[in-house]
Amino acid sequence: MSEQQPSRISGAFHKGVGKVEETFGSLTGNEERRQAGIEKQQQGARETTAAQAQTTVEGWKNESEGKMKQEVGQKSGDQGLKSEGIVKETLGKTQQL
Repeated sequence: MSEQQPSRISGAFHKGVGKVEETFGSLTGNEERRQAGIEKQQQGARETTAAQAQTTVEGWKNESEGKMKQEVGQKSGDQGLKSEGIVKETLGKTQQL
């Protein structure tokens, strides 16, 4: 069984559900429900942060690979490889935003 990867969408969902649960607990005087909502929000925030970190690392990798391909393409005269490198480097930079 594979472990689920962190996701910004899932993290945002958990934060939203947690906020609703916290508010419901506050309005009804249910401290346990309120606390569970706070914990769910924190879980969502951690997942969002982990997903962003993972994407940033992938971006660094893609940017580095793209620069290497550009260099090899430039030195070997392979315009296709050079262009491929430019695309990969741009993707990597975008992933780091």
